[in-house]
Amino acid sequence: MQSINIGRWLIGGVIAGVLVFLAEGFIHAKLLHEHWMATMRAAGRSMEAEGPGSGLVYFAASSVLRGLALAWVYAVIRSHFGPGPKTAIIAGLAVWAIMFAVPFIAQVPIGFHSGAMLGTWALYELILTVVAGLVAGAVYKDAAAA
Repeated sequence: MQSINIGRWLIGGVIAGVLVFLAEGFIHAKLLHEHWMATMRAAGRSMEAEGPGSGLVYFAASSVLRGLALAWVYAVIRSHFGPGPKTAIIAGLAVWAIMFAVPFIAQVPIGFHSGAMLGTWALYELILTVVAGLVAGAVYKDAAAA
């Protein structure tokens, strides 16, 4: 069993994380804006008044951690599935399922977010996470191949 190339894991993970952070900004500020406005109104809060503030630090940390998770899963499973896009897509699907599909299903009965928002959000995150997995996979190389 070959060990993970830590340098390439970090580089791939951080690059994927930056992509996630930038895309998340677009997804939430543009594509899900109306859903977020409705959710915040229902909670008695205002995004206009509150703004992202220090939340951006948490969003950035979450994005980089997702990128690192994608790169790590890719590095670990490539010995089983082989290097390449197929393995990167599998890594993206696995990370998406753990980070979004399972938690969102558990959110449905709580009713804080509408089903439409959760479904739309999950779809955007699926696309983003698979693309970020492809980026992380393209950057990662085993130590011997680097």
